[in-house]
Order: sequence, then structure tokens, then C-alpha cells
Amino acid sequence: MRVMKNNCNNTIYNPTWAELLPAVRSKTIIAFDMDSVLTEGEFLRKYVADYFGMPIEDTRHSPDGYEKFNFKVPGDVSEKEIVEVINRCILEESPSALPTPFMAEVMRWVYEVTGKPISVVTLRHSMSMGVTHDWLVEHLDGIPFNAYVINGRPKNDMLRMLGVNIFIDDRWKTIGNLISHIKYPVLYNRPWNMGRPLDLEVLRVRDLRDIIPLLNIELGRVPMDWPWYVPYPRPQGERITKRYATVR
Repeated sequence: MRVMKNNCNNTIYNPTWAELLPAVRSKTIIAFDMDSVLTEGEFLRKYVADYFGMPIEDTRHSPDGYEKFNFKVPGDVSEKEIVEVINRCILEESPSALPTPFMAEVMRWVYEVTGKPISVVTLRHSMSMGVTHDWLVEHLDGIPFNAYVINGRPKNDMLRMLGVNIFIDDRWKTIGNLISHIKYPVLYNRPWNMGRPLDLEVLRVRDLRDIIPLLNIELGRVPMDWPWYVPYPRPQGERITKRYATVR
């Protein structure tokens, strides 16, 4: 069964190749995860902590000195129960989640330079189709988008079908798994993906502005051709230029 919001064909659950629009099948250069990439994701962490009645820092366990993305609740709590709480949180809290810094401005630029709707690939339950669609409508402010909500399948499968070259995610394991599947897996810096004993050989971004040089290069444009309406990260501008001049 395919689940859509208001019969709108731009938000679809676990799509098959046949269900993808012909225009989408041609090539999707860049795609984005949603939680903690387009939306600020701390609401999820706080919700799980409050539900199980424990400090926020205890909802993610930190062996070997680094945080892990998955929630680990002490005591007799099953993974199924944790997943149910996360799904409830998405339904209740994600509609009021704030966008990440410069999200709307960068998405407008991505749409302008690619000429294609913004592609979002997010791991959520089918029940969240409505809130996912509505949040994107509100915060993309008229920018066309296609949202692919997946569950029970790896993201690399969806990205392969879309032909994605660049994908931005905050989960360390997800990006690590994508290294052999897409050209540029990009890790959005978050506390839970930093300080790892093994450093992934991928690009990291502090916020979405850092993808501008990479996408310019992929499109054959001047790397630092900067949109006038996106504030320039001046303190590290020179380092950004050098960093993207050596992308593989």
C-alpha cells in the first residue's frame, strides 16, 4: 500500500521504481535527510528522555567516549517500545520543529541551480506522511519538493533508484554505508557523529551552506559562486575553498 498526503504525488512511502515520476527517474543530483539535517532534531532526544523519565544525556549511550545515534534506554525496555515512542514523537513534535540554519535559503539556491524539486529521503513511519509533507510545505515556502519516506529498507536502495550523487545525513552509520554506493556521502556535524575512533573519509558540513561549493563543482560551476541571499561563512571561507578543490 502506498500512503500519500491529500492525494499529492510529491510525498510517497516506500516507492518502487515504477512509482517514481519519469522526471525523477532521469537523475536526482542531490538529496537530503530530514531530521537533524533540514529540521533541528533535538526535539526527538528530549521527547524520548522525558517519556522514560531520565536525563537527556542518558538517552544515547556513549561507549568509547563518543555518542551513538541509536537510543539505548536502561532497564527492561524493548526496541519495539522505543520505536513506538519515536514514531509518536514525530507525529506530535516534528510539526513545530525549527529548520536548521540557512535551510530555506540553501534549498532555494539548490532548486535554482539544479532546476529540479528538492529531494528528501527520510526514515520515518508511514503514519508520519502527513506531518512530513506539511512541514516541508510550510518551511520550504513554495519551493517544489519530492519527499520519499522509507521504512524497512536501506537508504542506499532509494538513493540508487533516484541516481543521487550527493546525500547529506547526520547519522554516522548511514553515511559510512553509503561510501561505496554514491559519489559524495556528506555528514552533517552533530555531537553523535563526532569524535569517533574511525574517521570516515567523507565531507563534513557545519551547516547546509557548506554544500554550496560541492554542488557547484558537481554542476560544473565555479566552486565559490555564492548566492547573494545566503550569508557567507567568512571566518572559514578560504579553508572551504581549499577543502572542496580536492574532492574526489
